[in-house]
Amino acid sequence: MEYYGFSFKERDCGGLGALLHDVMMAAKYAEEHRLTLCFVQDGYEIPRLNGAISDDSFPDVVKHLATLHPSKYVPLLEGVSLAIWRDVVAFTDQNDALRFVALVDRLYDADIPIRATGVAVDEVFPEDMLAGGFRKKYLRAQSRLVALTHREISL
Repeated sequence: MEYYGFSFKERDCGGLGALLHDVMMAAKYAEEHRLTLCFVQDGYEIPRLNGAISDDSFPDVVKHLATLHPSKYVPLLEGVSLAIWRDVVAFTDQNDALRFVALVDRLYDADIPIRATGVAVDEVFPEDMLAGGFRKKYLRAQSRLVALTHREISL
């Protein structure tokens, strides 16, 4: 069944995923506003504080998602005001891609902006995945990623 009309979750954005070219800019911003940069390192999650910036390497995020049930993604994002992913690459494994789609849905629901380096976030799903049975999921995730990369940062 399809519905047409205005989406209450629709967000105004450009159309392509925006890339952050200087992750150090985010670190400087965090320092100036007395925020804590948080990340997952060596498989251990560092606690996040309210207004925290999550600054992770994309491969580490994907690896960490594999250790969690998707129901744990909401608590993972509690207190995060901005997600920064360094060295984004296209997916090669469909399981990783589907876990990532679940994370994108949680980020979108929480309206958490994303900044990234590497491959544009709307290009993380390769053509063979977009041609498969999860096409709608991937296209929805692409759309949401684009919206979140254009989302204003308000810490």
